[in-house]
Amino acid sequence: MTTVIAPYANRDPYAGRLVAIYKNLHRHGWSIKALDGPHKGTVVAHAQAVALADCTMRVSQAAAARIAAGHAREVHAWVTGVMAPVVLRDPVRLVYHPHERPEFYAADTSRAIWTAPAVVFTDAAYIDRCPVS
Repeated sequence: MTTVIAPYANRDPYAGRLVAIYKNLHRHGWSIKALDGPHKGTVVAHAQAVALADCTMRVSQAAAARIAAGHAREVHAWVTGVMAPVVLRDPVRLVYHPHERPEFYAADTSRAIWTAPAVVFTDAAYIDRCPVS
């Protein structure tokens, strides 16, 4: 996979270590937000393709409840990790639908997913079906 990252506002997406990635519904791609470093708390880049290692899936239950109650959409689910080159041996789609379930889950098994060794973001988010230990 080729990583395609466009820095935002002249910010270095690699200045910090930990980032959060979420689906940007306006840009039809992925937004990358720094969770540490000099740009902590701000969007540092947008991407059509990017990968993370050492991933944790996060969902703000309070924001999800507001959306379910009919409030405007807002960013409330993301994946945190470290940007890294990743190859998935047996990819399966990672899904989050706030009106169906309050968590991320594997599309093939519907099993809840809270952590993963790696996530690849392209047309959708993907994890390895059987990650190597």
